[in-house]
Amino acid sequence: MTSNSNLDRSLVIKEALSATDVKVNLFAMIVISGVVVFNFFMILFLANTFERVYEIGLILSIADIISYLIGGILAEKSGVRTTFCLSFTVSTIAGILILLYGL
Repeated sequence: MTSNSNLDRSLVIKEALSATDVKVNLFAMIVISGVVVFNFFMILFLANTFERVYEIGLILSIADIISYLIGGILAEKSGVRTTFCLSFTVSTIAGILILLYGL
């Protein structure tokens, strides 16, 4: 890799980050990723506290497949923004309920 290509890459990154909408989208995706990862690992951590770990793992896998299918259908029919808002609302409510009341 030459220093000229490094310079070109840094200019492209600087130009992209100078746009306000790119900064807002980047920040939003960081927050969304953080929320998703937190809820995912919280559920996996709590799933290991059950007596029948393998059954819970199988049920969680099936639930993941169903959620991917439903998410794709929702995104196609109602748009990505609405689907994200609905998904994160449900996820946030479920996460708060799990934290407050347990399973």
